[in-house]
Amino acid sequence: MKKILMIVVLVGLLLHAENIDECKTDIYYGNGVWNSTEDAKESARILKSLISKEVVKSDPLLVIKYGKVKLSYNWEQGASTDVLEVYYQLREAGQLDGIGLSVAIAALTVAIPSVTLGAIATQALMESSTKNWEQGNADEMWEKYYNESFKLGHKVLLISHSQGNLFANRIYDKITPIKYKDYFANLQVASPAAEVKARKGGYVTLVGDPIINPIPGSMSGNANGSAGHAFVEAYLSQGDPYEKIVAGIKQLLPTLDSEISQWQTDQEFNIDT
Repeated sequence: MKKILMIVVLVGLLLHAENIDECKTDIYYGNGVWNSTEDAKESARILKSLISKEVVKSDPLLVIKYGKVKLSYNWEQGASTDVLEVYYQLREAGQLDGIGLSVAIAALTVAIPSVTLGAIATQALMESSTKNWEQGNADEMWEKYYNESFKLGHKVLLISHSQGNLFANRIYDKITPIKYKDYFANLQVASPAAEVKARKGGYVTLVGDPIINPIPGSMSGNANGSAGHAFVEAYLSQGDPYEKIVAGIKQLLPTLDSEISQWQTDQEFNIDT
């Protein structure tokens, strides 16, 4: 019986060990507001096609290393609720005060006045729920990064869009042990944030992005093209933002590759594990 139990345990360990690969970088897509799961998956699929075309280029080793794009899903909770969550995150980040509520929500809902009024009217009432939803979503994201990447020795490149960038900064703050921060890179697209918190990071925002430009404290536009905000239609379908996104990916992946392994970081070599 003991032998059988030992064999079961050993097989389990070997199966887990097959997933441990310190040469691998997992690429994630973090979506913005008003994205159903299917919408977000479609954007991740298009991002995967970009990476296949511009980075992997049919190289079998790179297919293994970078060939998948995982989804770090920012929950869709309805138009007004999503906007209130963005406002809450911006306020918690120190970009907005109470007076900026109307200005921020109007900027986020410029094309939908009815949502603007609804969000402003219910902000105080929804505050507690908004905080809990945001925390729950951030916790779920971090568990995914830890269980599917960091725990297996993988590095992480997160390409985030719109509100996904606010979650990206939240996740960076949550990373523990702190040394894992060296294994996390973040390229922010159409970011309402005041900064990219990841030390390995960059951003691409259209000069004419109608959602991001009016948000107080957001990073200045650095890409030219027709006005727009959508990840695929505005950023991946126009020359300058597309090229800057590709350049950012190509710059960040080697910085992750250059990091020493977790075994060296944790001094596992010294204890012969």
